[in-house]
Amino acid sequence: MSLGFMIPRSEAQFLTRPGWILIFGRRKIGKTFLVRNFLKWDRYYFVTRSMEVFSFKNSMIEQISYPVFFDRIKREMTEKLTIVIDEFQRLPEDFLDFLHAVKPIAKAKMILISSSLYFVEKILGTKSPLLGIVTPFEVGLIKCRDVLSTLLKDFDAKTALVLATFIRDPFIMESVILTSNLEKFLTDTITVIKNVVPALIGEIFGEEGKKLTARYEAIMKAIAAGNHTPGEVASYISGQLGEPLKSQDVKKYMRNLSKMGICKRIKIYQKKKYFYQIESPLIDLHYYLDVKMGYTEMYIPLNVLLEEAKKEFHFTTKNS
Repeated sequence: MSLGFMIPRSEAQFLTRPGWILIFGRRKIGKTFLVRNFLKWDRYYFVTRSMEVFSFKNSMIEQISYPVFFDRIKREMTEKLTIVIDEFQRLPEDFLDFLHAVKPIAKAKMILISSSLYFVEKILGTKSPLLGIVTPFEVGLIKCRDVLSTLLKDFDAKTALVLATFIRDPFIMESVILTSNLEKFLTDTITVIKNVVPALIGEIFGEEGKKLTARYEAIMKAIAAGNHTPGEVASYISGQLGEPLKSQDVKKYMRNLSKMGICKRIKIYQKKKYFYQIESPLIDLHYYLDVKMGYTEMYIPLNVLLEEAKKEFHFTTKNS
């Protein structure tokens, strides 16, 4: 994490409970960092898209094939170990049947991690072999209290609040240095998200097996621009896409964005309607700047983008 900052996540307390656990959440939300740094484990396996497996044991890293991985898992399940399988949704479907069959006699604790929310929804369905044998746990943005309790050790309250607004989505700390110079921090953040957010959105859609279409892009921009219901979004993007749209035309897309962890779906009190917002302030800022200034398609001076970002988040960077 940035400048050596390691933000303890309170979710770790829940994840130390006995039993098998399924941790899920969108890409780059900090699942791997949480498990590798705040939980105790004996074996850690990361499954690649080509179904090769990286094995981590003590300080050793080894690349192995799926058959070798499977042979090891069969042996290790009989030992009192904590075994982590990261991106396990990439394994063959019959691996789920294996877990179901071995669970009654297994001595090992399993921690399964997935970045595909569609896959998690599927394997927790009524016909899934994992139903009832794993406890699901969703990892989202870092909790405000976790971020602030760490930042307040090094920054004043105002600076900590501004920084916390953005670093709740932890991917930014891989590229931006945390500093009390808020204008520099925000300028660096804008520079990073211009390239990183489109790549991240592409990865999220790829993990879900969905195509990032012009309609999805238009909907995310519409939400970032302040349209939070399907009706508002449909009205906003109708002219852009050159087709008349109604709320039912975009509801499915908005629900999918919610399931992928990009948007947050909130029920409106005492109504059969939902309010949508982009959950990550970083992703929201990216699409907001693109809507307002088209910064992904043309050069906009950073100082102009900075002022627009400050306006959107209703704060100043001047020390009071």
